[in-house]
Amino acid sequence: MAAYAQNLTARKFDYSRRNPWDTPERAFERGQGYCQQQALALQIIYDHLGTDCRPVYAARCRFEARMIDGQMARERITGHTWLKVKIDGKEVDVCPGSVTNLPGVANFTVLSEVKPLSPLMQPIIHIISVVANTLRVPAK
Repeated sequence: MAAYAQNLTARKFDYSRRNPWDTPERAFERGQGYCQQQALALQIIYDHLGTDCRPVYAARCRFEARMIDGQMARERITGHTWLKVKIDGKEVDVCPGSVTNLPGVANFTVLSEVKPLSPLMQPIIHIISVVANTLRVPAK
């Protein structure tokens, strides 16, 4: 069930930096959002399923080049948010950022300490992400 919900969320979302103020629920409805919106939307699904999970973040993660908002983004190092999910008694990384991800297999490399994304830290990380994503969005 964890893999199905992860894949469902990955297929629903296009990675986008254009709607940073959307709640995770609204971003899910739109079908676009950045990592924190995607991860927290998946957390809501897991909560409804009774799946034990918690959001985490790292200030530095490496991502391969890929399309973002219709533009090719080169390989980059950036902050990232995803979930730690308990599956069969073992906690694994679950990231809905790519349809090729599976529980325990993600399309990024963590380069810094992984920290819990507590309710207190969520708005702080969100504002940092909004500023960073606004600076990254190419002008139309």
